[in-house]
Amino acid sequence: MFRKKKKTDSGILPNPYGFSLRSLPETTDNSRALICALKGLFIFAAVYGTIGGLISSFSLPCHMTVIALLLLFFSMLMAFLHYDRLLFNLCYPVVFLIFSYSIFTYRYQVNSGFQAFLSILQEEYSTYYDLSILRQAREYYTDRTMTITFAAVFIGFFLIVLLNIAVSEYMSLPLVFLLTFPIFQLGIFIRKMPDLPYLILLLFSYFMVAFLKRSGHFLFPYREKKKTDFSYQKTKNGICYRYHVNGKIMLELTGLLFAFSLIAGLLALPFLSSGQITGLQSATRRTVDQYVKIFTQNGLMGFFNRYEASGGLSEGKLGGVASVRPDYETDLTITFVPFSSETLYLRAFIGGNYTGSSWNPPDYNIEPLQKQLGSRYEDYENFTGFLEARRLQHYMQTTPNAGIYGKFEVKNIDANENYLYLPYYTDDTLSVPYTVSRGTLHASLPEGSSFQGNYYPLLHDYWNIPTQPDALLSSLPEDSDEAEFISWYQVMNTSGYTDVPYRLKEELAQLHDEIGYGAVVDDYITLIRDYLDENYTYSMTPGATPLNEDFALYFLKEQKTGYCSHFATAATLLLRSYGIPARYVEGYAVSFSEIADGTAVDASYDEWFTGDNPIGQTGVVSVNITDADAHAWVEVYKEGIGWVPYDFTPADDETPEQNSLYSDFFALFSGIFTPGAGDPDTPESISQKQINDGENSRFTSSAGFLMRPLLLFGGCLLLAIVVFGSARLLCRRLSLLLAYRRGNYGLLLSFHYRKLQTVLQRKGLTGSGCLLPSDLAKLSENIAAYSPESRYSPESAFSPASAFSPETVQAQMLLLERCLYAEHGITKKEADDLLLFLKKYTKLMIHCTRHAGDE
Repeated sequence: MFRKKKKTDSGILPNPYGFSLRSLPETTDNSRALICALKGLFIFAAVYGTIGGLISSFSLPCHMTVIALLLLFFSMLMAFLHYDRLLFNLCYPVVFLIFSYSIFTYRYQVNSGFQAFLSILQEEYSTYYDLSILRQAREYYTDRTMTITFAAVFIGFFLIVLLNIAVSEYMSLPLVFLLTFPIFQLGIFIRKMPDLPYLILLLFSYFMVAFLKRSGHFLFPYREKKKTDFSYQKTKNGICYRYHVNGKIMLELTGLLFAFSLIAGLLALPFLSSGQITGLQSATRRTVDQYVKIFTQNGLMGFFNRYEASGGLSEGKLGGVASVRPDYETDLTITFVPFSSETLYLRAFIGGNYTGSSWNPPDYNIEPLQKQLGSRYEDYENFTGFLEARRLQHYMQTTPNAGIYGKFEVKNIDANENYLYLPYYTDDTLSVPYTVSRGTLHASLPEGSSFQGNYYPLLHDYWNIPTQPDALLSSLPEDSDEAEFISWYQVMNTSGYTDVPYRLKEELAQLHDEIGYGAVVDDYITLIRDYLDENYTYSMTPGATPLNEDFALYFLKEQKTGYCSHFATAATLLLRSYGIPARYVEGYAVSFSEIADGTAVDASYDEWFTGDNPIGQTGVVSVNITDADAHAWVEVYKEGIGWVPYDFTPADDETPEQNSLYSDFFALFSGIFTPGAGDPDTPESISQKQINDGENSRFTSSAGFLMRPLLLFGGCLLLAIVVFGSARLLCRRLSLLLAYRRGNYGLLLSFHYRKLQTVLQRKGLTGSGCLLPSDLAKLSENIAAYSPESRYSPESAFSPASAFSPETVQAQMLLLERCLYAEHGITKKEADDLLLFLKKYTKLMIHCTRHAGDE
């Protein structure tokens, strides 16, 4: 009868080729209980130091003794699960089931405590950054001491589970640091220092993990049959040997590093006492502060854009851009003669109707005007659509040496096709078709196309505001159509662009006392500009406006930081609240420095410009305009002149470093315990529901806020593991087959040889070490001694006497050694025969040992 070989440890460790290296002498067991207890102590120090430091920083009401005892118990429990593999595999799922049941049972206490903590945290951060925020948290219980204790224990357990993996399996300082320090520093970041003992505990955990990782004494020898001094691990550079954990060494190191942590904590005491720490560099600190403000005000969604601007323009959409990120690629090219050192504005979108989240094109009522003018209404639109240019034309013709006149060409490279991009003030001699509606021009400009036009350059010195009368109107007969058109234009603009949503009137009126009052339109423009400049800051990354919040009101009352759309919207509404007609405009604003960097065009200056140029005869230039020049501003209607642009956006004083995105680690936890909107199952409603309907459980609906994210995360993680493992196995097999086909036979043959060794070890025919080819030949003698005649015919493929005699095995093993080590290797036919032999021999081992066990 076939007899299994006695289990012995051959004392052999594998080398990179799958053969032998003799090990050092065996050692005794290493106090597993002590090691588990010490690891539990490290985990407790990290978790309690983190949770306690956070609680002490914000002086949160809770029962610290209860938290400490429960976290210590859970830390020891999770650490002792690693005492034995079987214990680990059996108990880990049980612990998670108990935890899930507990968090479901006490979900309202936990959620109340978590919401209470978020309220306190947001209040402290709002105070530090001088933000005006009202947090609406749903707390089911008024006893914050009890609820924060519940929340601290459950969050602590969650950290214990993660730290147990980081410490017991990997002893990874980066993982431990990332799991603890971002939470611990929430108070430090706003100069609220934790108590010294918690800092000492956290430092102690960091030092222990770092030293144990460096020494290598932290792993239990699970896979070895007997406890040895060290084990091996395959790496990219070969095989790495490391020592197993040693209880005595770990205990001594614990005492030493705790004393070291105590000294480090005492050295940090002066900094904690004074509340001063060495912070980040000023630029980095400003950047971090900026994004913390966004998160404090808007939450995690404040970092994401809900829509992207098309060709640099948002077309009146507001609040959905968290961060303006231009690509600096050319959108337009304009060819013209520079005439001023001021910014060149190219108007595109005009917004007249404010909705709270967007500006829509003007939609004031034109029915009375259509009834009054009848068939002349189209003439009215065409005349008033370019009324500002007509007034400048009249001014130039009637004032000697005063007027200037220019020609321009605009080419669309990658801008929004729905608009023409016109400088102020363009006349009606455009080279493309257009229509006019409600005083605004509508046309399209496909990519790659261009158009030409003539304009009267915008110079505010043209107008003696506000005493200059409407010279064009004065020159027209009172009964002329043009005079009637101008009068109606005045009426429609005065009434159509002063509307403010009813919900905002009182809020905006409350700001009037802060802004002040003036005598004329220019006074109000100056007052509003100064008010915005003094009380609000410009930022390309202000964060998205929360859903269901009014864009302008949120900016004025709470956010107080924004980019051009924020300032233009606020200024337009504030002007309207004073009764001044104003409208929102989007387009491109090109600075004089960009114009100065333009490319000179070989063209006649006189053909492109007429009149006395205020900055001299500069020549014709072509300027590339990028999406970074996309801008929003305000147009104010002035009687006798028309629409005049004003920019209320302050200068951009951000540094380039301030445009990189930081995210707060705590955002990962911000919604774990928050019930979904519309969850009707408050404690009271559950009780009433059980009484009325007799229902004992609504687990899916009640716990969905917690279980759905956990199940989704777990499912994705499991799927990722399966996919990664399958892909890795498939890639490994394919690489072996490809190498075999290229003539590198050793990789695939050694793989099957190691597979054979694994089968022999599992069947107990060999020890835990690797098997030499000569040992395999000796083993075949025992196999040959097993008489197969009772089960197989001599012609059977599994007949050991015929195909797997000691001589045959010895010959094949010599062939394998020659393949792996000889200079010339073996032939393709020899490799094929050897591969077939290894596969059949592995099958024979499985088959024979199975039937031997039956006997």
